[in-house]
Amino acid sequence: MTRTYPKQCGRCGRPFECGLSRCWCKDVSVSDAQYDEIAKRYDDCLCQTCLAELTGNASGPSVPESPA
Repeated sequence: MTRTYPKQCGRCGRPFECGLSRCWCKDVSVSDAQYDEIAKRYDDCLCQTCLAELTGNASGPSVPESPA
């Protein structure tokens, strides 16, 4: 059984469950540039919907890539 911890999304404020090392977020593809930009904007984890929107893994805006 995977233990989960309650969290609140830093972007939208919705509650969600974090599974730590076995969390759903491990399956979301996030580039290094996206991770850096998200980390600048938010202090903690984001819910599945917000993370998907910011990384382009769902319909909606994505975090802009930094120029190389």
